[in-house]
Amino acid sequence: MKKFLIPLLLSLYLIQLTLLFPVVEGTYAFLLVPAFFLVASIIFALLNIGSAVFIVAKHIDNFQNVRDTNRRVLAFKLLAIPFYVINLLIWVFMTGISVVMPGNIFFLMFGIPIGIGYAFLVLLSSSTYSIAILVSLRKNNEITRGKFVLHLVCQLIFVLDVIDQLVLTMRIRRITAKLAQESQGSEIGGGMGQ
Repeated sequence: MKKFLIPLLLSLYLIQLTLLFPVVEGTYAFLLVPAFFLVASIIFALLNIGSAVFIVAKHIDNFQNVRDTNRRVLAFKLLAIPFYVINLLIWVFMTGISVVMPGNIFFLMFGIPIGIGYAFLVLLSSSTYSIAILVSLRKNNEITRGKFVLHLVCQLIFVLDVIDQLVLTMRIRRITAKLAQESQGSEIGGGMGQ
């Protein structure tokens, strides 16, 4: 997981740097995004989604794996907040240029949906891990079906995914405390019977 999330985050910010510098200089070169960074970030996003599916299938039954995965996903989501803010500003700026400059209807028709789709792919690449956590929590009856669906929907909506991840983190901390307390109680009870 870590080997995919870090390169994804780096490639996202490299794309934004290549978009932002020409905008600051006042040229229109920002329309020529280096394809390498774009393709690399899409590949890393798809690898993240595949890795999350693998985690659901193999590793997330152990609650320690749930805690570790949650920590990494929360860190990724928090570190990606500037990406989403800058991404939004870039697309608003480009939309404004497209409205003002005649002949840019092509960008309005195709550029904006592509930008939103790209941002959603990035969202999905981290939310799949959160969904893996939710599946594990549901499988172990730590959350109800209704809460599972609510968390699932929140993980697929911008901004709500970060808030929901914070809520999941608090829930996982409570579960961890409960498991530690039960473990201590069983050790104390097991020692008294001897």
